Amino acid sequence: MTTRWQKSSFSSGGGENCLELAAAPAPGGGRLGLVLLRESDRPETVLASTRARVAALLAAVAQQERFVLPARPRKPAGPPAPLSRTGR
Repeated sequence: MTTRWQKSSFSSGGGENCLELAAAPAPGGGRLGLVLLRESDRPETVLASTRARVAALLAAVAQQERFVLPARPRKPAGPPAPLSRTGR
């Protein structure tokens, strides 16, 4: 049985740097319940995981997308204020 790879809907249309998913084939044409993942620019490297773990990964990624993080930390406007003799 040939593995049928499907590109992620979030992948760019250019064909490179795409995440691809497939169901793991089992002997006799059934399915093992595993999900295969690979990058289109390195198709020889394939990861296998359970459906539950892939779902948890996707949920974690979706949760991170809800938070907007700055690209880099802001630098202080100037030198820090000197401490007083009391240390405050």
